[in-house]
Amino acid sequence: MILTGKCKRIFLKWLKIRVNSKLHEIDKIEFWFNLQDDSFKSALIIEWFDSVKLFIEISFFNDDYWTYNVYTDHVILEKEQANICQNREDAIKQAIVKANNIYNEKYSISQ
Repeated sequence: MILTGKCKRIFLKWLKIRVNSKLHEIDKIEFWFNLQDDSFKSALIIEWFDSVKLFIEISFFNDDYWTYNVYTDHVILEKEQANICQNREDAIKQAIVKANNIYNEKYSISQ
């Protein structure tokens, strides 16, 4: 799984409710999640970040490259135009990693 720390634990608790899982143990939820398609996993992670007010924006520039921004309350926390990605999937993965780090560093205390 791409998420770590408190971010991962809170996400898995949210996921259990989101998918209306009958599984009771978090490690079983994680196992189910890891069996899913990568695009579905990314969509669920981004939906969870939205629910905690940490927003990911993926952009395409000049028919050449992808980049991402991470926002909260309309403030850009991480603008990654210097980190050029070859495709959208890489930009999404990098944005999720960055949002995970931001959540663990700045938001784990308040949740």
